[in-house]
Amino acid sequence: MEYKYSCFSALIIDPESATRMRLKQATSSVAEFGKVTLSASLNEAMHRLSVGDPFDVCFISSELRTEEIDRFVRDSKAHKNGQDAAFISVMRGNSQESSTVAGSVIAGFDGLLFEPYSVDQLIELTRLAARVKSERSAQREVMAISLIVKEMVGQINQLAAVKRVGIDSTSIARKLKQTKQPLERLHAESMVNYYSMLTESFMNAEVPKEVFKTKSYAGSSSRIQKRQKDLLQKEAESLVSK
Repeated sequence: MEYKYSCFSALIIDPESATRMRLKQATSSVAEFGKVTLSASLNEAMHRLSVGDPFDVCFISSELRTEEIDRFVRDSKAHKNGQDAAFISVMRGNSQESSTVAGSVIAGFDGLLFEPYSVDQLIELTRLAARVKSERSAQREVMAISLIVKEMVGQINQLAAVKRVGIDSTSIARKLKQTKQPLERLHAESMVNYYSMLTESFMNAEVPKEVFKTKSYAGSSSRIQKRQKDLLQKEAESLVSK
């Protein structure tokens, strides 16, 4: 798959002003980079992340404390302004030991940048950022579709149950229509995922036991049948009110 990319905003976090500026100058030579923000600490960077605009690429110096980096990357990915960003660990030329590289991967970094950096390396990172953004967006979409499908299955079960006992199902049918409305905006590629999840969900869903029951058990009084009908009515009203 080809990932689209154009202009990326970057956040550079490095306690050393000289290396911060060096990386900023390097990004200025790559047309794909736009706005570049500098931070001297992770706390300052988190503040910028919280109150500012989203970042596409976040460069973090490996000279910072490992525990703080781990926490920053985790918290940033959980924030709406950092959820699609590619996190890059910037390492000194003498930091290429396997343990250092492995630690960056464990911390959740998407890529590594070793000094001295070249234009080709930075261009490659913009492609990485485009791929990360596209893949994470797709993952969130799959999760959203899954939640909607799960809710639809429950509503259809409820619809079948109230129809069996003769309760007006108009309100539940309306709620079901509202639930699936966001799916109408899906692109063709996403619709394939939707139909796949929908098919799998219905194949694995348990059919409510009462739906196809045509005769009450012997001895069931009209009072009990009325109580069952009232309970279904309350469940239907509860579903609509959510």
